[in-house]
Amino acid sequence: PLFEELLKIGIGAAGTTRVDAQGFPPSLIIETGEAKKVLPWGYLSGAVVENTCCLVWQDNNSVLFMTTYCEIDSTTERIHRRPKKTSTNAAMVCRIFGDESRKALPIPAFINNYNHHKRSVDIADQLRSYYCIQQRAPCNWYPLVYWLLDTSIINAYRLLKTLYPHHTA
Repeated sequence: PLFEELLKIGIGAAGTTRVDAQGFPPSLIIETGEAKKVLPWGYLSGAVVENTCCLVWQDNNSVLFMTTYCEIDSTTERIHRRPKKTSTNAAMVCRIFGDESRKALPIPAFINNYNHHKRSVDIADQLRSYYCIQQRAPCNWYPLVYWLLDTSIINAYRLLKTLYPHHTA
């Protein structure tokens, strides 16, 4: 529903999603379910739901993805590191890598674009998660205040690291 509304006002959207996302096709979720065998590396399947392309792609783990603007038929090569032997899908992925610790593998262009452009948000979320001040609150607007405070602290930290790169804060 969010992607539909964004598309109506001319904004394209793309991102990963969870198994329980509203409107995500059940047929794609079944393909990634635990009852099914592990999908082969590079497996790509999709379905269109009201102008939103819903996809499942098998990397080290299954990636559920939704987009309203990406081309799904183009690929690009990226260097991948072989996962550790303790990884859940290590046996499947290690067959692809053989004895190599790194290998250039084709990935869908929409995944590559997403990975390239999501970094700032993920870094901010990661930094905010280290020292989150979020508390239970009796009022429903308190979480917004906590989020704003967390974000302000992270922004101040990033500014400090930018202005004084050798400072050990």
